Amino acid sequence: MWGMEVGQPFCSGRARWNPATVQYRYDTGIEGHHLLQINQRDVTAGELDAFHAGSVHMGLFVDCLVPFVLVRIESFYDWSDQAASVNLLPPEQWQLHEWYPGMHLSLALVLVDADTGIVLGKRMVMYSAHVSRVFYDALKMQLETPYGKEVIEAVRSRVYEKYGRSKDMVRAATVVHRPTPLL
Repeated sequence: MWGMEVGQPFCSGRARWNPATVQYRYDTGIEGHHLLQINQRDVTAGELDAFHAGSVHMGLFVDCLVPFVLVRIESFYDWSDQAASVNLLPPEQWQLHEWYPGMHLSLALVLVDADTGIVLGKRMVMYSAHVSRVFYDALKMQLETPYGKEVIEAVRSRVYEKYGRSKDMVRAATVVHRPTPLL
Protein backbone atom coordinates (compact mmCIF):
# COMPACT_ATOMS: atom_id res chain seq x y z
CA MET A 1 0.00 0.00 0.00
CA TRP A 2 1.14 3.51 -0.71
CA GLY A 3 1.45 6.16 1.99
CA MET A 4 -0.16 9.50 1.28
CA GLU A 5 0.68 11.40 4.45
CA VAL A 6 3.15 14.28 4.06
CA GLY A 7 6.27 13.64 6.13
CA GLN A 8 5.77 9.86 6.14
CA PRO A 9 7.27 7.12 3.91
CA PHE A 10 5.53 6.62 0.59
CA CYS A 11 6.27 2.89 0.66
CA SER A 12 7.10 1.07 3.87
CA GLY A 13 10.52 -0.54 3.64
CA ARG A 14 11.69 1.45 0.61
CA ALA A 15 13.72 4.64 0.99
CA ARG A 16 15.19 5.25 -2.48
CA TRP A 17 13.52 5.91 -5.82
CA ASN A 18 15.04 6.83 -9.18
CA PRO A 19 15.24 10.65 -9.20
CA ALA A 20 13.47 12.72 -11.86
CA THR A 21 11.05 9.90 -12.67
CA VAL A 22 7.29 9.44 -12.61
CA GLN A 23 5.29 6.28 -12.04
CA TYR A 24 1.62 5.99 -12.90
CA ARG A 25 -0.16 3.48 -10.72
CA TYR A 26 -3.73 2.27 -10.70
CA ASP A 27 -5.86 -0.14 -8.81
CA THR A 28 -8.30 -1.74 -11.20
CA GLY A 29 -10.66 -2.76 -8.39
CA ILE A 30 -14.05 -1.43 -7.42
CA GLU A 31 -13.08 2.24 -7.13
CA GLY A 32 -10.33 2.33 -9.76
CA HIS A 33 -7.85 4.58 -7.94
CA HIS A 34 -5.23 6.36 -10.06
CA LEU A 35 -1.98 7.69 -8.57
CA LEU A 36 0.97 9.54 -10.08
CA GLN A 37 4.19 9.27 -8.09
CA ILE A 38 6.80 11.96 -8.88
CA ASN A 39 10.28 11.24 -7.51
CA GLN A 40 12.57 14.25 -7.09
CA ARG A 41 15.83 14.99 -5.33
CA ASP A 42 16.69 18.19 -3.38
CA VAL A 43 13.25 19.79 -3.70
CA THR A 44 13.32 23.47 -2.74
CA ALA A 45 10.51 25.36 -0.99
CA GLY A 46 9.81 27.18 -4.26
CA GLU A 47 9.55 23.89 -6.16
CA LEU A 48 7.22 22.49 -3.52
CA ASP A 49 5.00 25.58 -3.88
CA ALA A 50 5.02 25.11 -7.67
CA PHE A 51 4.05 21.44 -7.26
CA HIS A 52 1.00 22.49 -5.22
CA ALA A 53 0.01 25.53 -7.30
CA GLY A 54 0.97 24.68 -10.90
CA SER A 55 -1.75 23.72 -13.35
CA VAL A 56 -1.68 20.00 -14.10
CA HIS A 57 -1.81 18.82 -17.71
CA MET A 58 -2.39 15.13 -18.45
CA GLY A 59 -2.45 13.19 -21.66
CA LEU A 60 -2.74 9.67 -22.97
CA PHE A 61 -0.80 8.33 -25.94
CA VAL A 62 -1.58 4.74 -26.94
CA ASP A 63 0.55 2.63 -29.27
CA CYS A 64 -0.23 -1.06 -29.89
CA LEU A 65 -2.41 -1.22 -26.77
CA VAL A 66 0.41 0.17 -24.58
CA PRO A 67 -0.67 3.45 -22.96
CA PHE A 68 1.81 6.18 -22.18
CA VAL A 69 0.58 8.58 -19.52
CA LEU A 70 1.80 12.13 -20.17
CA VAL A 71 2.09 14.68 -17.38
CA ARG A 72 3.16 18.28 -16.93
CA ILE A 73 2.84 20.57 -13.91
CA GLU A 74 3.32 24.21 -14.83
CA SER A 75 6.40 25.84 -13.27
CA PHE A 76 7.36 22.51 -11.68
CA TYR A 77 7.64 19.60 -14.10
CA ASP A 78 7.95 19.68 -17.88
CA TRP A 79 6.22 17.05 -20.03
CA SER A 80 7.15 13.54 -19.01
CA ASP A 81 5.79 10.16 -20.01
CA GLN A 82 5.32 6.82 -18.35
CA ALA A 83 4.44 3.61 -20.16
CA ALA A 84 1.84 1.94 -17.97
CA SER A 85 -0.05 -1.29 -18.32
CA VAL A 86 -2.54 -3.19 -16.23
CA ASN A 87 -0.75 -6.28 -17.55
CA LEU A 88 2.14 -5.49 -15.19
CA LEU A 89 -0.16 -6.10 -12.22
CA PRO A 90 -0.59 -9.61 -10.77
CA PRO A 91 -3.35 -11.49 -12.68
CA GLU A 92 -5.63 -11.51 -9.62
CA GLN A 93 -5.80 -7.70 -9.99
CA TRP A 94 -6.88 -7.88 -13.62
CA GLN A 95 -10.37 -6.60 -13.03
CA LEU A 96 -12.08 -3.38 -13.89
CA HIS A 97 -14.50 -1.33 -11.85
CA GLU A 98 -17.97 -0.77 -13.22
CA TRP A 99 -18.37 2.13 -15.61
CA TYR A 100 -21.34 4.43 -15.53
CA PRO A 101 -22.13 7.37 -17.85
CA GLY A 102 -20.65 10.66 -16.67
CA MET A 103 -18.14 8.98 -14.35
CA HIS A 104 -15.12 11.10 -13.35
CA LEU A 105 -11.85 9.43 -12.33
CA SER A 106 -9.66 11.15 -9.76
CA LEU A 107 -5.88 11.18 -9.76
CA ALA A 108 -3.70 11.56 -6.68
CA LEU A 109 -0.34 13.23 -7.34
CA VAL A 110 2.35 12.46 -4.77
CA LEU A 111 5.76 14.14 -4.63
CA VAL A 112 8.34 11.78 -3.11
CA ASP A 113 11.89 12.61 -2.01
CA ALA A 114 13.95 10.25 -4.18
CA ASP A 115 16.68 9.90 -1.53
CA THR A 116 14.52 9.22 1.54
CA GLY A 117 11.18 7.94 0.20
CA ILE A 118 9.34 10.54 2.30
CA VAL A 119 6.17 12.15 0.91
CA LEU A 120 6.87 15.87 0.41
CA GLY A 121 3.54 16.91 -1.09
CA LYS A 122 0.25 15.63 -2.43
CA ARG A 123 -2.71 16.89 -4.37
CA MET A 124 -5.77 15.54 -6.13
CA VAL A 125 -7.21 16.32 -9.53
CA MET A 126 -10.25 15.01 -11.39
CA TYR A 127 -10.42 14.01 -15.04
CA SER A 128 -13.34 15.17 -17.16
CA ALA A 129 -15.98 12.56 -18.00
CA HIS A 130 -14.56 12.28 -21.54
CA VAL A 131 -10.94 11.80 -20.41
CA SER A 132 -12.08 9.38 -17.68
CA ARG A 133 -13.75 7.30 -20.39
CA VAL A 134 -10.59 7.36 -22.56
CA PHE A 135 -8.49 6.09 -19.62
CA TYR A 136 -11.11 3.47 -18.75
CA ASP A 137 -11.28 2.25 -22.36
CA ALA A 138 -7.46 1.96 -22.49
CA LEU A 139 -7.54 -0.23 -19.36
CA LYS A 140 -10.40 -2.31 -20.75
CA MET A 141 -8.54 -2.84 -24.02
CA GLN A 142 -5.51 -4.13 -22.11
CA LEU A 143 -7.59 -6.59 -20.11
CA GLU A 144 -9.23 -7.91 -23.29
CA THR A 145 -5.83 -8.45 -24.96
CA PRO A 146 -3.26 -9.46 -22.33
CA TYR A 147 0.41 -9.08 -23.18
CA GLY A 148 3.68 -9.38 -21.31
CA LYS A 149 6.52 -7.14 -20.26
CA GLU A 150 8.50 -7.96 -23.41
CA VAL A 151 5.75 -6.43 -25.58
CA ILE A 152 5.72 -3.31 -23.42
CA GLU A 153 9.51 -2.99 -23.72
CA ALA A 154 9.43 -3.49 -27.51
CA VAL A 155 6.70 -0.86 -27.94
CA ARG A 156 8.49 1.52 -25.58
CA SER A 157 11.73 1.23 -27.57
CA ARG A 158 9.95 1.80 -30.89
CA VAL A 159 7.96 4.77 -29.54
CA TYR A 160 11.06 6.41 -28.03
CA GLU A 161 12.89 5.96 -31.32
CA LYS A 162 10.03 7.60 -33.24
CA TYR A 163 9.25 10.31 -30.66
CA GLY A 164 12.45 11.65 -29.18
CA ARG A 165 10.79 13.61 -26.36
CA SER A 166 7.64 13.52 -24.30
CA LYS A 167 6.56 16.82 -25.90
CA ASP A 168 6.52 15.06 -29.28
CA MET A 169 4.26 12.35 -27.87
CA VAL A 170 1.89 15.05 -26.59
CA ARG A 171 1.35 16.24 -30.17
CA ALA A 172 0.30 12.70 -31.16
CA ALA A 173 -1.71 11.94 -28.01
CA THR A 174 -5.19 10.47 -28.04
CA VAL A 175 -6.21 13.11 -25.51
CA VAL A 176 -4.60 15.99 -23.59
CA HIS A 177 -6.47 17.48 -20.66
CA ARG A 178 -6.21 19.92 -17.77
CA PRO A 179 -7.83 18.10 -14.85
CA THR A 180 -9.84 19.98 -12.25
CA PRO A 181 -7.96 20.52 -8.96
CA LEU A 182 -9.56 18.90 -5.90
CA LEU A 183 -6.89 19.45 -3.24
